[in-house]
Amino acid sequence: MENKVKETLQITANKKEEVPKGFGTFKGVYLPSILTIFGVIMYLRLGWVLGNVGLSGTLLIVTIATSITFLTGLSISATATNMKVKGGGAYYMISRSFGVEAGAAVGVPLFFAQAVGVSFYIAGFAESVNNLFPQLSFTTICVSSLFVLTVLAYISADLALKAQMFIFLLIILSLFSFFGGSIPAGGFIIPAVPAVRAPFWGVFAIFFPAVTGIEAEGSPCRGT
Repeated sequence: MENKVKETLQITANKKEEVPKGFGTFKGVYLPSILTIFGVIMYLRLGWVLGNVGLSGTLLIVTIATSITFLTGLSISATATNMKVKGGGAYYMISRSFGVEAGAAVGVPLFFAQAVGVSFYIAGFAESVNNLFPQLSFTTICVSSLFVLTVLAYISADLALKAQMFIFLLIILSLFSFFGGSIPAGGFIIPAVPAVRAPFWGVFAIFFPAVTGIEAEGSPCRGT
């Protein structure tokens, strides 16, 4: 009887010491965040921002946006160091620090923001592909991309993160291509300046999602 009790206690102690398998800092945190920041806004809308508010306005928008993200990162770090963060990301930290009510007030909008963000990035991807292959329907590209992403996420989160490695390599190649490129033979085509420019804060609202990558994956370090 005493031996069985000891065995039971040993098994219980071993279960408590078990640490869930994690995705790692690079693949689970750094990679998704970088892919979110180097996303649709930087490649497709930064020129539009510059054209509407000018160089000084663009630098001001980038400064304000990154300052907000910097302060948010400090707040997240301060909150995360006071607890053992589990699944749930921002919702978990806020609900454990300020109560379930405050957590729900942030968690529900965050859930819808993530859902809308999926359509945001799929639309940007479809626009890029449609520019390269005009024969492909914009709607078809969107639906096909959503289907592939859904299958990847359903099969395994780890598989989805591994697929991001390939995308990350493409982004690195694109950056080398950008800085290593030269002026086209025919020169740059300067688009016509719009008669009515977008207001400063409207442009800021368009650009701001480019710096929100720190919450891209919630709490991706842990997984199965």
